[in-house]
Amino acid sequence: METPESVSLETLLDWVQVNTHSSVRIQAGERVLYVDPFRLEKAPHDGDLIFFTHDHFDHLSPEDVEKVSKPGSIFVAPESAKKAAAAVAAGRRLTLVKPGDRGSLLDIPFEAVAAYNPAKHFHPKANGWVGYVLTVGGRRIYIAGDTDRTPEAEAVRCDL
Repeated sequence: METPESVSLETLLDWVQVNTHSSVRIQAGERVLYVDPFRLEKAPHDGDLIFFTHDHFDHLSPEDVEKVSKPGSIFVAPESAKKAAAAVAAGRRLTLVKPGDRGSLLDIPFEAVAAYNPAKHFHPKANGWVGYVLTVGGRRIYIAGDTDRTPEAEAVRCDL
């Protein structure tokens, strides 16, 4: 049996569930991670780590955060989304990041990657929005958020 420290790509694919839009759920051993929970039908209240790429309604949805969060949930959001993220975190732990930051929460390493659209005035680089590289089972998963093919996105090395 594969351990959470070293999994095959096939196992990793079994752990990742793409919901709708940019919403992703990852079952990492006993840990459950969400990125941008949105339009979820069920309310499992199982999110250990909940990541937001930015504060637009389709990436930081209070209704959907309520469905996946639990008392011990930890939230991660870009510094520019502090107000909206703090509101949904409701006094629970909130880690703020900016592009280039690296960290580890609940033994899950993560990196924040700049996410922006050069041709869209409402997704500028200056906003400091991010995508994430999450290391799960020794594999790197890149959830890009709202971004185009940028130098930062092209520099990411990942397994999925």
